[in-house]
Amino acid sequence: MDKLMNNTWFMRIIALLIALMIYLSVNPDTSRNTNRVSNDEPQSSQIFPKPPGTSNNNQPAPNESSATLENVELKAETGNDNYVVSGLPDTVSVDITGPTSQVTIAKQRRNVEVYADLSGFEPGEHEVDLKYRNLDSSLKVGINPGSVKVKIDEKTTKEFPVEASFINEEQIAEGYKPGEPVLNPKTVKVTASKAVIKQISYVRARVNLQDADQDLKQQAQVIVYDKAGNILPVEALPRTIEVSVPIQSPSKTLPVELNQTGEPPEGVTIRSISISPSEVTAYGPENILEGLKEIKGPDLDLTKIKEDSVVELGLPLPEGVKELSQQKVQVKIDVDKEGEKVLKGIPIETAGLDEGKSIEYLDPSAQAFDITVTGLEEQLKKVSSKDFQLVVNASGLEDGEQTIKVEVKGPNDVKWSLPQEEATIRISGTQS
Repeated sequence: MDKLMNNTWFMRIIALLIALMIYLSVNPDTSRNTNRVSNDEPQSSQIFPKPPGTSNNNQPAPNESSATLENVELKAETGNDNYVVSGLPDTVSVDITGPTSQVTIAKQRRNVEVYADLSGFEPGEHEVDLKYRNLDSSLKVGINPGSVKVKIDEKTTKEFPVEASFINEEQIAEGYKPGEPVLNPKTVKVTASKAVIKQISYVRARVNLQDADQDLKQQAQVIVYDKAGNILPVEALPRTIEVSVPIQSPSKTLPVELNQTGEPPEGVTIRSISISPSEVTAYGPENILEGLKEIKGPDLDLTKIKEDSVVELGLPLPEGVKELSQQKVQVKIDVDKEGEKVLKGIPIETAGLDEGKSIEYLDPSAQAFDITVTGLEEQLKKVSSKDFQLVVNASGLEDGEQTIKVEVKGPNDVKWSLPQEEATIRISGTQS
């Protein structure tokens, strides 16, 4: 015996047995529960006025407790994907009574499933008892309500067009308004009973415009309505669609004012400048737009203009303006370039020569000058020798060699020059 008492393993076994006896004496239900398994099999509801296991004064029996699991989701199991069930409440409450440890576990896990078993039922109205699963078999269970009346219908699917529905439109940013929405996709499919499908009047995708001051792109929930505007409890596929809404801000149409800098190169004359478009629309807050009279700019550097040109210039964005309808404008510049043209051998005519006298041209001896004409190229193309007349007025001149100015008559829209302004002549009397 002394050897046994001194044996370490013997003492450990004795201590284990003592601990087990103490545990069983404190938890008498444990011995009964060792042969029980978790109740994963369906169980019918038990309806009782007072949870079994309670004493006559409505207090739970020793080592037992009660609880109510509220808002437990209720499902229907038809065994037929082509059936749809109506009349089923969304949730039920479940009363449980039993060992405190199991009640606590059930409250913590909340994994109880309550369902209406409609397997084998045909379309029509039925009353069916509710069942549950995933509660330990040691628990006494009551479902409230314990049975429900339901209607089974065959499913049908129909496609409906979707329209955008604006909410909080009155709370959009001040001065802004929504444009035409774009939906993607434009239709949805609704699956429900034939009776419910007949009730559907329209389908909307709701877009929130609160404080919107720029284009929106939202995933909008699809909602199905009846003729009275009531929401029908059916599901559309897809459940959400993409809705894009252009948000239009206050606008004002303004002329574009070109800012010309510098002077054209020598010999170049600007004939005309035109802007396309000559007006643009500015978008922005109303208080900013009210102070705008035109869009100033862009800058056109005239020093770089040497010939007819079309240039694209960016428009400056005025301070406070959000956007312009055009970011660029085209500026067309038509120019007139100056040129030079020499008209050769234009004869010099003599006017006012006194009777009985003759005139001899010493310089130019050919009695003709070459004229250099300057002006715009388009005008020079039209000018010829016939447009000019060179005249020497010999009226009252005495005999002898003289220098006299040559007068030029020509078009007013060009300039001209002679190789020399005077001619040398000799006046002499005519012999009898």
